[in-house]
Amino acid sequence: FASAGGYYLYLFAMDRLGVSTSSLFINLIPVVTLLFGVFVMGDPISWGQLGGGALIITSVIAVARDK
Repeated sequence: FASAGGYYLYLFAMDRLGVSTSSLFINLIPVVTLLFGVFVMGDPISWGQLGGGALIITSVIAVARDK
């Protein structure tokens, strides 16, 4: 269910920002899913998940800064 929300936000962004800009943000879908699981479903979070989320967010910021 949480992944569907991430894809919905991606499609919304693609409609508003265009394909080339929003294609970068599809990488954030696992982060959205993780946050949904933690805050809505009460799932535990591991250090590996935190590290992976940080790497994803850092890479998206770095690539977006280059555009």
